[in-house]
Amino acid sequence: MPAWFTAVWPVATFVLGHASTYLTGFITEKRQIAREAQARAAEREKTLAERRETFELDHLERLNEALQKLGRATSRVHFLDTMTSQASGEYASTLLPEDDSNALLDANRDVFMLRNLVLDDGLRVHVEHAHDLLNIPSGLHRSDPEAAESSYHQAILALNDAQSAIAQRIRQIYMTA
Repeated sequence: MPAWFTAVWPVATFVLGHASTYLTGFITEKRQIAREAQARAAEREKTLAERRETFELDHLERLNEALQKLGRATSRVHFLDTMTSQASGEYASTLLPEDDSNALLDANRDVFMLRNLVLDDGLRVHVEHAHDLLNIPSGLHRSDPEAAESSYHQAILALNDAQSAIAQRIRQIYMTA
């Protein structure tokens, strides 16, 4: 071996060794950074999904209660209007007592406020349909009592369907959690 080779070889191996170590460390660090970024993204996604589920569950429970209150208020108003129609022959021919009128307005406001926040489109359509039908009987002023009774029964059926759909969605959320 030439003399220059024996003088350069240890320096070259030293430089190559450090370069190799630096390159290995650099690649390892890049991989570590990528794994940490993936872990953070997964944690963010998990947190977001948990927040969404918590919001949806809370919201659906509140909506179900509001629909129940609206159903009771509608039933109370329908009963009063039916009693009036037996005496007058016309459905909803008198003013409602203030407490009953306010209960119906409050229940409608609560359902209207909550129904627009339903995340599932199909479920929102169910709720909107039931809400719309629940308001028809109270708007049938001086109408045929039989038409009002039919409208009321359709509204109650739609309410039952909407509440069943809400309960099904709540079960789905709990089953996937």
